[in-house]
Amino acid sequence: MSDSIPAAKPPLGAAVYLGISKTRLYWLINNDPDFPCPIRFTKRCVLFPTASLDEYLRVKQAQEAAL
Repeated sequence: MSDSIPAAKPPLGAAVYLGISKTRLYWLINNDPDFPCPIRFTKRCVLFPTASLDEYLRVKQAQEAAL
């Protein structure tokens, strides 16, 4: 079994990965235009690519550093 990070995470996994609540995750989806859009595979299967989440964090960190 590999210890690597999955390429995509479901909503709860994405929230845990970012260190936020699931409620905050949905708030970001609806209110932050920079937040990556989830990929909907089926009506009930929504995933967030970890590369997109990492990029979002890098951009937010750079914006914070520029202040």
